[in-house]
Amino acid sequence: MNSMRAGWTLGVAIPTVVVVVVVVAAQDPDLAPGGDTIRADDLQADVGFLAGDHMQGRRTGTPGNRQAAEFIASRFDRLGLSGVGTNGSHFQSFDLITTGLGDDNRLEVPGVPATDVTFGSAYYPDPTSASGTAGGEVVFVGFGISAAALEHDDYQSSSALDGKVALILNHEPGEFDADSPFDGVIASEHSRPVRKVLAAQAAGATAVLIAPDLHNHAGRRGTTRPLRSVWPDRPRRPSGYQVAGWTKRVRIPVVQISGDLAEQIMDNAGLTLRELATRQAERPGGIEAVPLPGQLVELTTSVHRGLWPNR
Repeated sequence: MNSMRAGWTLGVAIPTVVVVVVVVAAQDPDLAPGGDTIRADDLQADVGFLAGDHMQGRRTGTPGNRQAAEFIASRFDRLGLSGVGTNGSHFQSFDLITTGLGDDNRLEVPGVPATDVTFGSAYYPDPTSASGTAGGEVVFVGFGISAAALEHDDYQSSSALDGKVALILNHEPGEFDADSPFDGVIASEHSRPVRKVLAAQAAGATAVLIAPDLHNHAGRRGTTRPLRSVWPDRPRRPSGYQVAGWTKRVRIPVVQISGDLAEQIMDNAGLTLRELATRQAERPGGIEAVPLPGQLVELTTSVHRGLWPNR
């Protein structure tokens, strides 16, 4: 009896909802058009145009990208949508930055043989890096994340980074935890290197070393990404872009280092990278900075920045 009664209740509820929707739609002519206005032929035509070879992938900064944007804006106009972008248009202007690798890039780590500090295999500048020379004692700050909304702060010791070099892990805590506050297993905005670098810079760091999180990626002995995937000798396509509003705020050198080099720096300080990462960097709420006694580094980065205004 209970299951039959539930079935009748559902049967009555469905047409009631439909009637309400129909009545509301009839009373409000300003509602968006319903599904009966969407036709397969129209969808096919739009997708075919936007994905066509003539668009050349619609990469940022290319004519195909601009043409696609104009096409979408024209569709908005046909639908009678009001522009909320720049000057009442459907567009929002912003600046982009392209980066190129310069010739003078060096990293010196006393106590580590020079043969283990080789450009390309042991280190290279991160694309977010500014050009310059800096140095100081190395301080480990876990994942280097400051996220007040998530009650996570890896810079709890306010003066620990003043004049020091921050050693930061790639990615974020709970990388493989579906219940992680950092968007579960999806890489969150807080994992972006530029956010970490700006947080370290604000905390007083003179430079940043970014190392692979070996406790999560045990086989990653080298850098997180090979040098030539970040700085190709002969790019086959236009340079990668970064949002200028973020990158141009970075004023300090930033380098990616290999897992092997990070472990050597830790070993020389009598510490273990994996243990620190597992026990402290993954701790909810963030880590208290861990100075690495006697571990001094000096680095020089050369990164060319090109501004693309009002894209």
